[in-house]
Amino acid sequence: MTNAADRAALLQAVADRFGSLDVLVNNAGTFEERDYAAGKNPNATLDAEVALNLTAPIHLTGEVLERWPEPDVIVFITSGFALVSPTRAPTHGAVKAGLHGFADGLRRQLAPKGTHVLEVLPPSTDTPMNAEATGKKLTPAQVAAVTMKALRRGRNMAFPGQTKVMPAMLRIAPGTLRRVVAEL
Repeated sequence: MTNAADRAALLQAVADRFGSLDVLVNNAGTFEERDYAAGKNPNATLDAEVALNLTAPIHLTGEVLERWPEPDVIVFITSGFALVSPTRAPTHGAVKAGLHGFADGLRRQLAPKGTHVLEVLPPSTDTPMNAEATGKKLTPAQVAAVTMKALRRGRNMAFPGQTKVMPAMLRIAPGTLRRVVAEL
């Protein structure tokens, strides 16, 4: 997704096979732990992380809208870390927060065209990226079910699993939520 030629080939394949695109799901991503307090430069793979998690979905969305100006739905898979950045991966929180902001502004731009922009903020999900991670993980099917429910209800955001408490926690106990996230 970070290569412009690859994105163009993907969109051409969609056009050739289906003629148009009704739903775009931006779901590519990576998680990089970075310790800025360790006294070493942790930025060796920073550009690649930002490119995959932030700029690639923005580029792809723009390229889709240029080709098909009025898709029915655009979905952004961000993370609960878009709202509270993890201590062990502050750049991950930063790029997900950036994508959160993009989705929010894009939603308002596309509302007059009838395009539904949905942001999904899942917790850790059982995917190949998280294969080595320990702890509770949602299945992709669980995330998909919450996503589909949010789409049917016309929601702007979907909070699968344990992230569903985040909006309330940010209002009533933001310090507690930050401490919990710090331990993740």
